[in-house]
Amino acid sequence: YRFVGQGKKVNEVEGVKFKQYYAFRQKEKPDIKDETLKNERAVITNLYKFGRENSYLNMDTHPKFEELRFSVPARRNAFLDDDYRTLYRYLRDWHKNPESDRDLYFKQLIREFIYIKANTGLRFGELQKTRWENVKVFFNDTAGHKLAKNRWQVSIDVPAHISKTRRPRKAIGDAGRFFENIKEFGLYTRPKDYVFADFSTGDLTPKDTFYKYWNLLMKGSGLDRSDRNYTFYSLRHYYATKRLQEGKIDVYALSKIMGTSVKNIQDHYGQIQIEDMRDYLTRR
Repeated sequence: YRFVGQGKKVNEVEGVKFKQYYAFRQKEKPDIKDETLKNERAVITNLYKFGRENSYLNMDTHPKFEELRFSVPARRNAFLDDDYRTLYRYLRDWHKNPESDRDLYFKQLIREFIYIKANTGLRFGELQKTRWENVKVFFNDTAGHKLAKNRWQVSIDVPAHISKTRRPRKAIGDAGRFFENIKEFGLYTRPKDYVFADFSTGDLTPKDTFYKYWNLLMKGSGLDRSDRNYTFYSLRHYYATKRLQEGKIDVYALSKIMGTSVKNIQDHYGQIQIEDMRDYLTRR
């Protein structure tokens, strides 16, 4: 309602007014990204389409946006291998000498959260809201290995209501052992419980708590001095980068697992594939 005015009905808004929409949003939020404007345009366009198909609007009623020249998508800010190793090593001991039982719990919980994100590529909210009933840990014996924790894989059902795309999918990764670790110290492990449940209530652990400990991690490990400005999302990008570099996974399969489009993978990670194909592209 901020754009058209509170109380304004959709059928009272002339389509041509939306030619002012981008300027309005950029003035309201100067750092808004092209992709956000693109998504907002799609939502508004689909709203009008719904109205026309259900006879709420005349068939010639359309929002008319001005042309928006999207900039080239930025390279994703994934962890560098050395920096991820630094984080991994620091996490081994950071739960020692906790201030309280609560502090110990969250340090262990968020350590496993980080490992799982880096090994499954799940988005922050998707993993944060995962319940035990959606997790299946299994042993991968296809290579004939002896039973060992590092061979435990995991299949995670991502329901539509917690998926960013609002489409259900299944994520798979070498992260089974991290879920088993949580069961060893966790307080809430029934099927309906959140995997990353709050220490005191068993409800969803607030996002602020995750970032409080993330900031402590960055400072303690020295990664806060990096010019790459790592966030939890950098772990998802690290997963995608390593799958493309070392897993040699098909782009289509990766897009399905990560819940994104092939185009998005190509836009943001295509350079990785080109760099890895250097020998192939220059062979005689």
